[in-house]
Amino acid sequence: MFDTAFEGRRTPVVGLGRSTSVVMFEPPAPDQMAQRLLQLVALARGVQPSQLVHRARCRSRVAVARQLAMYLMHVALGWQYAEVGQFFGRDRTTVSHACAVIEDMREAPGFDAEVEQLETLIEALATMPGQRHG
Repeated sequence: MFDTAFEGRRTPVVGLGRSTSVVMFEPPAPDQMAQRLLQLVALARGVQPSQLVHRARCRSRVAVARQLAMYLMHVALGWQYAEVGQFFGRDRTTVSHACAVIEDMREAPGFDAEVEQLETLIEALATMPGQRHG
């Protein structure tokens, strides 16, 4: 049973014999979710997470992975273009371009399926507890 009276925190009540224990979970912090997203995209696209935030221009494979990470931060995490741009050290117009590129690439069924899988995984990660309080 979950009590959702604490601003979105899920509080499972666990019975332990005579006593009852309440464990509260907080969702991961935004920066922690962004780091998880970077690791997930890097793994899926076969690049290093550090390459995704590197300032220099790079190979097409890394550029597409970075654009995908930007897109997912905007779409799956709900970050504004300016927030995503600040995280990557880029301008918001670069993020807008990245999102447009990924939207165009989603016309290909295989790529669209990959993006859908990543979105599902990111949503699952967003609901995983970040810290425990009791």
